[in-house]
Amino acid sequence: MPELTLKLRVRKHWAVENSLRYARDVTLGEDTSRIRKQPDTFARLRSWAFNLLRFKKFQNIHAARQSLGWDSQAAWACLNVA
Repeated sequence: MPELTLKLRVRKHWAVENSLRYARDVTLGEDTSRIRKQPDTFARLRSWAFNLLRFKKFQNIHAARQSLGWDSQAAWACLNVA
């Protein structure tokens, strides 16, 4: 594999990885979480919520969380994945 192609693949991989981590850290507040008992369980719940919003085609996770937080009927409708 040419060296340039390998560099581009590695860079693309880390771009995806960093964008996911940034969204989880900033939008869902993972780095500032003070949960000390079973943090892995809450990390899975945050991941589930993040993936649900992505599945429902929300582009801006922060705006989606705010709008669904204010509208409980829309939040329940979002949980209807069928």
